[in-house]
Amino acid sequence: MPVPKTYYVLIGPTTVPANGATSLADCQLLDLTKATQLILTFRGSFHAGASNGVKIQMFPSYDGVNFDSHPWADWGGVPAEWVITPSPGATKQVSSEPIFPGPKYLKFVIVNQDNYPVTQAVLVATVQTVG
Repeated sequence: MPVPKTYYVLIGPTTVPANGATSLADCQLLDLTKATQLILTFRGSFHAGASNGVKIQMFPSYDGVNFDSHPWADWGGVPAEWVITPSPGATKQVSSEPIFPGPKYLKFVIVNQDNYPVTQAVLVATVQTVG
């Protein structure tokens, strides 16, 4: 029996400004009610001088309206961030390890840690669900 998987474009394509970030309003709501697994895919074009890359932050919600004011963290208080190293002068696409879909809803923010913009940035979620 095939395992249902659906992909959702959550953010983009957009330009993330130098040392800037997208906002929660830029991200589509991801409903994980029936999810058993989540994989994120980031794609973006880095400036030739890029050296610091981006990080993806996750913000959970119990109702899809009210989101945590700080990124999702583990019990030790360490933010659950996905750090992506740049590919200077090139477009990079990379997928995360599987993420446990604990919260009912999630939104994401792309944080550019570099002095140059990241163009054509896209964040996609692939969600595996129960039959």
